[in-house]
Amino acid sequence: MLQYKKSFCVIGVANVSEAEKFYRDKLGLVSKGEQWPGSQLFEIGDGKSFILYNDKNHRPGTGAVLTFHVDDIDAAVDGLVAAGIGIDKEDAAGPTDARGILHIHNESVRLNVALFKDPSGNILSLLQFE
Repeated sequence: MLQYKKSFCVIGVANVSEAEKFYRDKLGLVSKGEQWPGSQLFEIGDGKSFILYNDKNHRPGTGAVLTFHVDDIDAAVDGLVAAGIGIDKEDAAGPTDARGILHIHNESVRLNVALFKDPSGNILSLLQFE
């Protein structure tokens, strides 16, 4: 059995300074400083955190690397758009509405998802359960 103290996400970016500004200034997250040279730690609530680090060979993935659970996806999308962040309709797992929100409503689940990207092209998502 794996024994560990804490789990967290580590996200590679092309330029950690540019990414830090995006996560701090556009998304409103609080940086807790450098963990090691070329990195930044962000805490995102409930003791959860993630680290951005300079990856000299960075290539964005094809799926979301970080998801933000929100109560009101429409308000969250409005906030991103107001901050100058575009909603990514092309990478959605199905057809989206005009605002770029994917609605997955079936007998087992009702959720809404909106994707957007950081400056390095990493896919981030908003998720609202109904």
